This record gives sequence, structure tokens and C-alpha cells, in this order.
Amino acid sequence: MEDATALVLTGDPSLRTKAVARLVGALTCHFAADKQGALQWLESWSARRDHAAPPILVVAERRKHAATWIEILRESQLAASCPSLWLYVDDEPPEPTDAGFDLLLPMACPEVALQAAVRTLAHQSRRERQLLEMARHVPRALLWAIDRGESLQPTQKRLTILFADLRGFTDASGFSSPAEIVSLLNDYIEAASNVIGGAGGVLDKFTGDGICAYFGYEGRDDAAASAVRAALQLQEVLERFKVDWFDRGVLPMGAGVGVTTGLVAVGPIGAKDRADYTIIGSTVNLAARLQAFAKGGEVVVDAPTADLVRHLFALSPPRAVTVKGFSQPVTVHTVAVGPAGGRKMISLADL
Repeated sequence: MEDATALVLTGDPSLRTKAVARLVGALTCHFAADKQGALQWLESWSARRDHAAPPILVVAERRKHAATWIEILRESQLAASCPSLWLYVDDEPPEPTDAGFDLLLPMACPEVALQAAVRTLAHQSRRERQLLEMARHVPRALLWAIDRGESLQPTQKRLTILFADLRGFTDASGFSSPAEIVSLLNDYIEAASNVIGGAGGVLDKFTGDGICAYFGYEGRDDAAASAVRAALQLQEVLERFKVDWFDRGVLPMGAGVGVTTGLVAVGPIGAKDRADYTIIGSTVNLAARLQAFAKGGEVVVDAPTADLVRHLFALSPPRAVTVKGFSQPVTVHTVAVGPAGGRKMISLADL
């Protein structure tokens, strides 16, 4: 592993000397004596593109002077992205109020132990950064499984599935350049990804202008509510985008969303030399079908999902519909868009 970098934060020259003497075997050290100097150094570090991992912020101060550095950790986004260590003086041990540091060690702890601890801290920070980068390219569920040493064999889980698809996107594509269409689609997908990730969902795949995601991979009992909430937020996001798209000469579009809950198979699906970590099963197929049924602006859910969320969201009366690939009629509901009771219920009359 390449040498890690530390920004030693202290206004006490003697403590700085002690800290550097003990860290020099594990870290390349830089220094800041006050808040302004620390923020300037972090901004300079952020502007560079040659760093592989954030620096470790090492506070070497007595308690009465440490508050300034704790304030930086809490207020600066750059500082918050860095792992932090407080080397405290032995006669002033930390108290429960000294929150905000990833690691607390006495200045006089054995040098070997100190250097091992900061190397571990740097390694964990680097690994988190790598996992976040990988998460842009593969489902987070797969990263979770690998990081925990779990078997990658297909397993059965009870999940809530969300399919969303833009309505009118193909027609809109004929009125704009390919570059313009790709640009607006990427903007929408970025926003939709943030909504799904923020609700605890896992993005499974993009299908052109469509999105497939699932909720409940870690066994949370609010998976259905999180999925429906994300579906409504997707509609809100699209409403905001419509204004910008119209100004750019693109026809307004809506999104049809289908949400289902049930058992699915999760795992690598494919050939020996090429497989996707994905979800399959009738619950997934039904979510795709309900998404196809839904008009732009609609969120359609199956009965199991409705049973789990009816105390949180306003639902239309149940309706039995015939769905391709299913031998029996399927009971579905629509979710009221906007605050419960605020907007008119969406009808399934055309299903």
C-alpha cells in the first residue's frame, strides 16, 4: 500500500513535534496551526487529481484547544470526508462529548501500536473509497456480499421490486438531437439513482429510459414503504425536469411505475464466464407488467405491497386485472400522487 498522508492539526509546536516523531514511520505528514490553514490545505488537496485516498486528519491538542478542530470536522464537507484521529494528552482523556473522531489514542501509546492503528485507518478509508467507486458500476448488493464474504450463489429473498419507465420518450427522441436526448436522460437517471439510493434501494439495471430497483436486501421491514416513497419521489423529480425539458424543446414526459412484493431469486445469473448479479422471478415479472400498465404519472402496486403500506399512503380501491404471463387475475391499486387526499386518485379505468 502506498504511503498515506496526514494533516497534523495543532497550534502547539511541542505537540506537533511529538506527533510527527511518532507518525513518521506510517504517514507522510503536513501541518496546519489553525482553522484557516487547515481549510486552505484541504482545498488545495481536493484540487489535485493525483491523490488516491483522503488524508488522515490528526489532531494533536489538549482538550481546551481541540474544540476548534472538532468544529472543522462537523462543518467542513472536505474534512468530513477524511478519517480523523485525536492524539490526546494522557492527563486529559476524552469524554463522551468528544464525538466526531474515527479514532482516539493517547499521545504516549506505544509507537508500534500507534503506527499500526493509523495504517488500519488509512486502509479502511481507501477500501471505502474503492467500494464507493465500484458501486458506480455494479449493484451495491453484490459489493455487500463480497465485502462480507457471503456466498455468491443465488438465494431466495423477500423483496419489493420497483420498475419505472418514461412515457413518450421514444416520441420525444424524434424532436431532439441524440446528444441532447442522452444528456437529458442522464440527468434524469442521476436524479432517479439518488432517490432510490437515498430510500435504501439497490439499482439492478437501466433499460434505456427504464429503471429496475429492489428494496429489502438486508431484511428491513420497511422495504415496501421505502419503495413506494421512492416511486412517488421519482414522479416529483420528473415534474421538476419537465419544465427544463420543455424549455429545451423536448416534449413533456411522464413515468409509469410498478411496485410488487414477494419472493425472488437474487444472485449471479448467466454463463460461467459472464454473469449479472440480478433478480428473477414472478414478482419481478409482475412489477415489469404493472409498470407497462401504468400511465405517465401513475404508481401501480400489487396487493402484497398495498397491505404493507395502506396505513401510510392513500390507495385506490382494489381492482382485478388480467396480466400477460399470469394465469389468474391480479389485484392492483394505484397510489395517490402528492399528499394523501391532496390530489385526485389515479384511475385504472384503462387497464
